[in-house]
Amino acid sequence: MSEHEKSGVQSVQRALQLLSMFAPHRLSQLQHRTSWSVSELARATGLHKSIVARMMATMASEGYLVQDSGTRQYSVGPQAFAVGLGYKPYTALSSVARPSMEALTQEVGHASYLGVPAGAHYLLLLATESRVSVRVKIEMGERRRFHSGAIGKILLASMTDEAIRATIGSDPLPQLTPYTIASGEELSVQIAEVRKTGIAFASQEAILGASSIAVAISNTLGEVVAGLGLIYPSHLVSEAELQVLITHTRRAGDEISRRIGWGI
Repeated sequence: MSEHEKSGVQSVQRALQLLSMFAPHRLSQLQHRTSWSVSELARATGLHKSIVARMMATMASEGYLVQDSGTRQYSVGPQAFAVGLGYKPYTALSSVARPSMEALTQEVGHASYLGVPAGAHYLLLLATESRVSVRVKIEMGERRRFHSGAIGKILLASMTDEAIRATIGSDPLPQLTPYTIASGEELSVQIAEVRKTGIAFASQEAILGASSIAVAISNTLGEVVAGLGLIYPSHLVSEAELQVLITHTRRAGDEISRRIGWGI
């Protein structure tokens, strides 16, 4: 790759880094802010202020961002919204999965969520809010590591062992809590069990105090395209109650898969 090509790739990476600062899960972590100044973005990303200013102006000129004439701050523009709506998994899964997810949460009281593969992570695409008093908050658009969540494990189980290793990387695996799986060998034992049972578990591996279960969502070809998960406070669910959650989650997952063609 020539120096010119490397420079072009770096510019694209920087632009995407800046645009990602407007993602919903980042906004929630930053007290629901919806706009950034050039100086704030420079501090948050570590990029030079002149680079940020140039890239933000370019993205604004293309409609991906808009700039307030008074505050000079940038927010998400209509073109970014239009591109997001074109994301096929969201368009398809939102219409067919949300009713089943809302029914699942209504039945069991806990938040349900749906994730899809997104490179080295999986992306939380849809979520329904918990109805119980003690809640585990999850955000649409948040990216999670495969090895630390039930949805990640259910997605990994559909891959070959070679693909799994390429996706999760080398040991030691990143630790999010003291309970996060640390090695590929330990993960492979769990994946083998997931393949046999069709259900994945995670206990405090991404968030302390939170556990989750997940099942696969398959398309008309039998390909796993998403994972449906249920997240709940670990201390609130007994073993007997967990079996009830598994039954309801399996049923919701089967329903969503049928709606997108699996088994027809």
